Amino acid sequence: MDLDCPPFFIIGTPRSGTTLLQCILATHSKIAMAPETHLFSHALPAARAYVNGQRITDVKRFLAS
Repeated sequence: MDLDCPPFFIIGTPRSGTTLLQCILATHSKIAMAPETHLFSHALPAARAYVNGQRITDVKRFLAS
């Protein structure tokens, strides 16, 4: 196994093409793919409680929740 390359992460919002990119990258023999985490689907509803206009007002509380 070649461990010279550091791990990389690809993130994106829903409907942005990340599933297609995941399928393309998964065809490579040296790339392992984890399942999608749906991070934004879980984080965005929680963020609404901390948003004032376009900015998250209390980042530490948002990340802790």
